[in-house]
Amino acid sequence: MVGTSSTSGGKDYDVCHAEYGKTGVKVLYIYKAGLHQTPREVEVTTRLSLSARNEYKYGDNRDIIGTDSQKNIVYVLAKKHGITSPEEFGILLAQFFLDQYSHVVESSVTVIETTWDRLEMNGIKHKHAFVHNPSVERWASVKMNRKDAPIITAGLRGLRVLKTTQSEFKNFYRDEYRTLVDTDDRIFSTIVTAEWVYSSHIGVDFDQAWNKVLSCILEKFAGPPEEGVLSKSVQHTLYLACGLALESIPQIKRIQMDMPNKHYFDMDLSAFPKNMVGVGVNKNVFLPTDKPSGFIHAALERQGISKL
Repeated sequence: MVGTSSTSGGKDYDVCHAEYGKTGVKVLYIYKAGLHQTPREVEVTTRLSLSARNEYKYGDNRDIIGTDSQKNIVYVLAKKHGITSPEEFGILLAQFFLDQYSHVVESSVTVIETTWDRLEMNGIKHKHAFVHNPSVERWASVKMNRKDAPIITAGLRGLRVLKTTQSEFKNFYRDEYRTLVDTDDRIFSTIVTAEWVYSSHIGVDFDQAWNKVLSCILEKFAGPPEEGVLSKSVQHTLYLACGLALESIPQIKRIQMDMPNKHYFDMDLSAFPKNMVGVGVNKNVFLPTDKPSGFIHAALERQGISKL
C-alpha cells in the first residue's frame, strides 16, 4: 500500500528536490532616445527552491512566494533596470530572489529573446520600425545558490542553414550493411542547436559573445563568400565551429552542438526523354526529405577542467 501523507499520520517521505515558479512571462522593454528607439523582447521562466518543504509535506503555505509575485518581480526589475541581454537580465533576477528571500536556497531563471531587426529602407536604418527575425532563437539560463558561483548557460536554436556545394562524405566505415556511396559533392543542410557554459560572467559582453558564437558557426559552415569552404563531414564542421568559439571567447569553458541532417536527395530523372529533362545526369532538382535523418552531436571543453 502506498504510504499516506505525513499530515494523516502515515509514512514520512523525503522530498529530494522541489522547485516552482512562473513560465511564459513575456516582456517588451523599449529603450527610448527621442525618435531613436530600441526594443528588447523576452520570455522569462523562474524557478525557486526553498530551504524547507513544508508546503509539500504538511500543506503549510507560509514560505511560498506566489508565482504571481515572481511574475510581478520580472516586470518591476525590467522597469527599474531595463533588459540589456538575456544573460544579464537572468543574473539580475536570480540574484534578486536570493537577496530578497532568505529561505530561497536556489534560483533558476531562463530568458528567451525575440529578435527584432531594425527596418532598413533605401539603405537607411529606421529609427523606430523593426522586422521580426525568426532565423534563430537566442536564450540564456542562470542558476544561482548561496555558496557557489552562478552557472550561466547560453545558446541558440533553430538556425537552419544550407549550402549547395563544397560538402563531401567519403571513406566512412564499410561493411555488409552499407549502401550509401562516397560523394565528393552534396547538399549540406542542417538546423543548428548550440549551448555553451561560461566559466565567469565578469567582464563578458554577452551580446557580443552570442553574436560571435553565431558567426563562428556560419564561418565554419559557409566559408568566405567568394570561394566557400570544404566540409569533409558534418562531424568535422561541427568540431571546427565549436573549436573556433572556444578560441574566440575565453570565458566559454564548454560548448555543445547538434547538427541534424536535413536531407536533399538526388532525383533520378533518367526515365524521361532528353528533350524533356535535358542531357546528362540531373544535378539541379532534388527531393527534400525530413525523415529519417542523421543526428550529429558533440561537446567540446577546454583541457584541464572537470567534466560537467
